[in-house]
Amino acid sequence: MSVFALVERLAPIIKSEVSLVINCKQEAASLSSKLSRIQVGLQEAERIGVTDKGVKDWLKQLEDVTYEMDDVLDELETANLQVAVQDTSLNWDKVQSLFVFLSSCLCFKQCLSRREITQKMKALSNRIDTILANRGEYSFVPGVNDRAQEFKQEETISLVRKEFKPYGLEDVKNSLVEKLVFEGEGSDKDTQIISIVGLGGVGKSTLAGLAYNHPDVDGLFAPKGWVSVSQAFDVLAIAKAILESFGEKSDDAHNLETLVQRIKKAVNNKRFLLVLDNVWTEDRNKWKNLRECLDGGTGSRILVTTRHESVARMMGTSYVQSLGLLSDSNCGMILNGIALEGRTGEECASLRGMGMEIAKRCNGLPLAATSVGSMLALRYSELEWRAVLQSPLWMDEENTSDLFRLLNLSYTDLSPVLKRCFLSSVIFPKGASISVDEITKIWMAYGYLNVDEVQLKGFQYLNTLANRSFFQRVASEDGDRVSYKMHDIMHDFATHLSGSDEYSFIRDGGLAKELPWNSLGRFRTFCVSGEELRPDMVSHLTNVRVLSVRDCNLQAIPEKVGKLVHLRYLNVSRNPITKLPEAITDLCNLQTLDIGRCKRLSSLPEGIEKLIKLRHLVNTGTFKLVEFPQGLEKLSGLWTLSEYRGSNLGCLRNLNQLQGSLLLYVNNLNEAGNANLCNKKHIKALELYFAEEAGEVEALKPPPNLLTLVIFSSSGNWLSHWIHTSSFDNLKKVCFVGYGQCSAVPPFGKLPSLEVLEIVACSFKLLSNEFLGLDDASRQVVGGFPRLRMLRFVDCSGWEEWEDIKEEEAVPIMKCLEELEMKGCGSLQELPPTLFGKATSLKVVKMWGNSKIRLPPNRTWTVEMGLVDRLLSILPNVINLALPSIASSILENRPPPPPVFNPLPSLRRARRQRPTPDTKVSTSESQ
Repeated sequence: MSVFALVERLAPIIKSEVSLVINCKQEAASLSSKLSRIQVGLQEAERIGVTDKGVKDWLKQLEDVTYEMDDVLDELETANLQVAVQDTSLNWDKVQSLFVFLSSCLCFKQCLSRREITQKMKALSNRIDTILANRGEYSFVPGVNDRAQEFKQEETISLVRKEFKPYGLEDVKNSLVEKLVFEGEGSDKDTQIISIVGLGGVGKSTLAGLAYNHPDVDGLFAPKGWVSVSQAFDVLAIAKAILESFGEKSDDAHNLETLVQRIKKAVNNKRFLLVLDNVWTEDRNKWKNLRECLDGGTGSRILVTTRHESVARMMGTSYVQSLGLLSDSNCGMILNGIALEGRTGEECASLRGMGMEIAKRCNGLPLAATSVGSMLALRYSELEWRAVLQSPLWMDEENTSDLFRLLNLSYTDLSPVLKRCFLSSVIFPKGASISVDEITKIWMAYGYLNVDEVQLKGFQYLNTLANRSFFQRVASEDGDRVSYKMHDIMHDFATHLSGSDEYSFIRDGGLAKELPWNSLGRFRTFCVSGEELRPDMVSHLTNVRVLSVRDCNLQAIPEKVGKLVHLRYLNVSRNPITKLPEAITDLCNLQTLDIGRCKRLSSLPEGIEKLIKLRHLVNTGTFKLVEFPQGLEKLSGLWTLSEYRGSNLGCLRNLNQLQGSLLLYVNNLNEAGNANLCNKKHIKALELYFAEEAGEVEALKPPPNLLTLVIFSSSGNWLSHWIHTSSFDNLKKVCFVGYGQCSAVPPFGKLPSLEVLEIVACSFKLLSNEFLGLDDASRQVVGGFPRLRMLRFVDCSGWEEWEDIKEEEAVPIMKCLEELEMKGCGSLQELPPTLFGKATSLKVVKMWGNSKIRLPPNRTWTVEMGLVDRLLSILPNVINLALPSIASSILENRPPPPPVFNPLPSLRRARRQRPTPDTKVSTSESQ
């Protein structure tokens, strides 16, 4: 836990708020001054506290008092908010002016009186005096540059053990060697920088050593040098090390200018290789002083290893070799190679399989496999190995320290607020996909992000942690969304750092028996899922900020939840509750309310407008929630409302700060106009379900910045009007579902940025060229799908004809189309040859249940087919085929071969999983 960040946040609050409440500006100034004094040297104290128990205890005392101070300050702000919500018509802009009323004891009905506030703050001030006085007993020095006294790092060398086998690194090593020795043209005339980027312990230095000592490299470069850089980027020391690694003397050089001139002379017109191992600095100026003298002859290389992508970019890297995790089998070979060395064949045979199982818990990290292997080398019996395999701790404390020591180097390099952001992520289970939206809600609840900076700084924080390998980026199948995951070992590391945290209780299923009832009042974080809980537990969580009781079979939320005045984040999703208590509206600090997948929930509290700080109302999958209280329209600061199934869309008129995704059920067009969608410029994805489409088409106007649009509509006439009259310059994805009734498809070809189009359950017989955006009179292309990559038709069973264009028309149509998929369009017999002759980028055609379709001849396609009767007789067990380089005419006229596999030599892929009928809309479905 980084106390520094907490103190940093509290000091200005005390100065601005306490003096207004307790009418004691001198006391407020004194408190602020004391906290400022504590801040000096606090980062150094946190660094030393990892290994020094005395300093760790001192930090614990400071953490306790700052948390208590935070609680008191929060109660002051809550009292202020409670005054505001007494008049529900009061605007939030006026809240700040209400501080003048806090001198009245009436403001503290649920908090503290002015006298109690004063007494508490004075008591806390006295405790801070004691903490300041005790600081002199410890070894850290206030005012010392925290970065100047980092953990002592072992210096790396280029030599790799002769018996070392680079399991899983062979291909990467060969690729790296090729980059080092290959002399191309152009940029190869200059010194190129190649960077190896990866998590601590993943084998960057080992890979660099293998490449550095490779026979193809060894005789090609002169001079060669290896410098272990580490966190403290001392330019003078590094310059000396570079010069000495090139075989030159540096003893008589005492200034940087002399050193860089000698380095420049040493590499002038020479093809040199320099390895800078373990670089941390992102200071461009420091690197610039060295880079300018490292200008050698053609083919010179600088090989850098670093944990941070940002470092590689700053150094001017021309090629990045990202080093990922090893497979379980490679980890197992490393582990067994160490653990079984010197054992008899019988011992190896009995232990090897268990070693492979243990290696799976190393999660692909070579260092972890090496550490565990070294531990197992000292354990001789099968019983001891089995104890390690079955232990909940994947490594013992001695061996964990080797790995965590390396990870701690990355951790101590973070800013105080990033440390707290990283540690708070243990709230997510191992392997969980973490979205930017979800984790920023948590950080906002803890106070790490101010409301007005959540979107910008939240993404920046998460991106920085990902660049430093604390998180891994995971792209969605369509590549449009990025989520994050924490590597299991990083999760263990965060748990290790926060293991003594007395302010958090986080369990994921099956551990409710360990619930510490006597400590509930201390918890600021309480997260339990998958286990039944007693409802009366809630009343004991008096200081909680983040409360998540997801999927705990809660039948009801107790009224006493309204007493949790500090609560910012409440997740009761996936519980069988039918209603929320009215007392929940007393939570005037609440920022996030997650009721997603509460399928029995049918109502929200009538006084919901009292939740004046609410930003996120997550209600995905609340199918019975069809009526919303009128007070919802007053929550003009709301950012998230997942779904609205209510009958009065006018409640949404003033919610113009809504962002992200929104699902609406619409009774008619006129009512949809009341939602005022055109002013919701932050909505990026809109899903509309129409019960009927009576009313004025002009009443419904779309949000201006949509990226994704999903529509369930029986006619689509109003959508055609949208496309003709509205600006959809950014729209990339459209899914149109016609309820089996829509007889005409809107002119989607006019959408200039459309990349993915899915048309489902429409009843048209003819797909005319209006669909392409062609003007019937002039036959000129208005749109023609200029960026469409994927086109999908599903369950358009009445579709008989796709109108072709005239061969003489020189118009670009679907020039970017790469994939066409058709499922359940059994009446269509032919694709328009001229039209698809212009789709020159088309590579994949997927056919499911469309056995009548003839593909245009004289083209080479990759065809995936399923449920095709004529092929079932050939390969009865193969349902989904990929048949590359087979022209459709050949496929059509091919005589049936005997029922064996060999006669199809060009068969690239055969999948034995029989597809099931599926009419569900999914823009990311893969076959």
